[in-house]
Formats: sequence, C-alpha cells, structure tokens
Amino acid sequence: MELTITGLSAGYGGRAVISDVSLHVATGELVALLGPNGAGKSTLMAAIAGTIQPLAGQVHLDGREVTGMDPARLAACGVALVPQRRNVFRTLSVAENLAVGAWLAPRQAGRRRDEVLSLFPALGQSLPRAAGLLSGGQRQMLALGMALMAGPRLLLLDEPTAGLSPMLVEETLIAIARLREAGIGALLVEQNAREALRHTDRALVLAGGGVARRGTAAQLLAEPDLGALFLGTAA
Repeated sequence: MELTITGLSAGYGGRAVISDVSLHVATGELVALLGPNGAGKSTLMAAIAGTIQPLAGQVHLDGREVTGMDPARLAACGVALVPQRRNVFRTLSVAENLAVGAWLAPRQAGRRRDEVLSLFPALGQSLPRAAGLLSGGQRQMLALGMALMAGPRLLLLDEPTAGLSPMLVEETLIAIARLREAGIGALLVEQNAREALRHTDRALVLAGGGVARRGTAAQLLAEPDLGALFLGTAA
C-alpha cells in the first residue's frame, strides 16, 4: 500500500503546527520521521490517521483520497495506528488483547496470532498475563502485535521505542524491519535517530513545522551534522 501526503497542514484550535508537509511511503517501505520535540511529528501522524482534521492538503492511499477519514474506516482500508501511549488494554490478558486486535477479521485470528508470536516470541510466554504486568518493552511488542492482528498493509507508529532500553530499541526496530518481508510498510516517529536510520529505508526531518531535510537513511546517517539536524539547529 502506498501512502502519499501532499501539502498537509494541521494543528489545534485553527492554529497550524505543521505546514505544507509532503511525503511518500511506498509499498513495503519503512520511512522514519525524525526531529526535535515540538517539531510536529505527532501532529502529522494524527492528521494522517484521522484523529485530527487537517487544515489543508491531501492524504491518499493507493491513489484514493482518504483525507480526514476516521481511524476505524482507515483500519478497514488496511492502515493501523499504534499510538505511543494507551496502546494496550492493561486489565486484559495478552491473549485477550490480541483477540481484540483481530476485530476486523476474526476468522483469521488464529493464523495471525501465530504470525505475531513468531515475530515476538516473548509474548507467547505471557499469554495469560494481564498486559499491565508486562515490561515496557513487552507492552510495545503487544501493541504492535495487536495492530498486526488486523492484517494491515501500512503501519503508523508513534515512537514505538519510547522508554525502552538500548537492547529493546534494537530488538523492536529489527522486528519492525522484518515486516518488509510481508510487504507491510511503515511510517514511524522516532527519537532514537541513529538506530531508526539503521533499520529504515528513508527518513524526513521535521523542524519548525516543516520538512527540514529528507533523503535515504544512508544519506542522513552520513550527514556530519546529524546531531544538529535532529535538534533542528542545522542550516
């Protein structure tokens, strides 16, 4: 599934946080969205996912305009949003959370659960446990697993490694990169810039509400001013 964003502006209370942002995610491609805090990364993700209405611009999936479409309808189109917070049901077991994730295609729940558990083996050892008792890394894996239970073709990931140890950051990004094998693309907001660039195809850097730099992951990793770029201070 291809995602194309053209001239997107969005914000809150009529005030734009991002302005005239354009980007493209090809089928099975992983694209990182980097930038300092307050650059508008989460706002852009919310506008794409339909949790806020854009002020201007267009969102297309495989050439079909879906600008402002609500998350439930986007899910039916094959798009899954994994928010940074409140992304699992803490009082339900791991198995129950995965079952909730299969609401779009309950008949395929068994097969998809097997696929999720092969991607995240640690979840298979915790199926009866309440999600609220899991470690931060396990909860992130469960949130990703729930999204995959719906059979998406495109994932919108808002800081999937937030708060994780360096080892779990690497493990989570490797798992996300493996989704390419199934033709699943992803747009992911990340604070771990260098790690994200090691596992993605391309990246955009947001600063001041707009795109400050874009390129392949290899190109941005080679930038001598990557730190300044990430902090939004590069020229």
